[in-house]
Amino acid sequence: MVVDVDEIASSLRRFVHTYNTQFQKLSGRKSQLLEIGALMIAAQHYERNGYQVSLCNPRGGQLRVKLGTRGDPWNFSRFQVVKGKRRFEIHTNLPVADALATKGARYVADVVVVPAGVVPCTKPATGPKWTVLSNGELVTFIEAKALVIYPMLIAQFIGIVHELKPGFLLGRRPRGFSAAKHFDPALVSLGYLHGTCWNIVAGFKGRKLYVRVVPEFDRAIARLNLDDDTDSPLDTRP
Repeated sequence: MVVDVDEIASSLRRFVHTYNTQFQKLSGRKSQLLEIGALMIAAQHYERNGYQVSLCNPRGGQLRVKLGTRGDPWNFSRFQVVKGKRRFEIHTNLPVADALATKGARYVADVVVVPAGVVPCTKPATGPKWTVLSNGELVTFIEAKALVIYPMLIAQFIGIVHELKPGFLLGRRPRGFSAAKHFDPALVSLGYLHGTCWNIVAGFKGRKLYVRVVPEFDRAIARLNLDDDTDSPLDTRP
């Protein structure tokens, strides 16, 4: 698997520069670059679908991305996406409760989309500390990997969807989901789609599994930054 890390980093820098900001720190690690790239491409997905996209920084002038499970969300940047009365936010690495509200269960999704205002942007002055996103507040999410996409990786991703948003595996998108131009839960990877997976992914439509698999994500990042007319690779399929 050949990945042009420098090209990914350059594309990400060009992207954040459009928001008059810069990275607090841009790691050279593939896995972290991919998570930042997944955040970027989620924001561009909404932009390409008619949303006004703005970057909210907790510390002026620098994009501070949460790249792990530790840390409070109000200390990190988020994107706000707005179209008319539709208002959402894009966050990284938020803990999310599962669909059954299992006591103590926490799943940390790499990139999550939530309704605007459900995640505090400042530390709460009173009351209990915010610790987890309720499952009903999760609109959709992205899992980012730096791996070749083999069947077991797809199976792992399907398992995550089953725990967080099982309706997408039962032929049911939430009401208004498609009209709002959200993207289905997505697995994105720096790796290519292995030949043993072609028929698996092709069979999702017939099985009414509303999920997306995006291989060679670095190329998608480069295309979006070089061509303003390129469609989002996350666009929801009928």
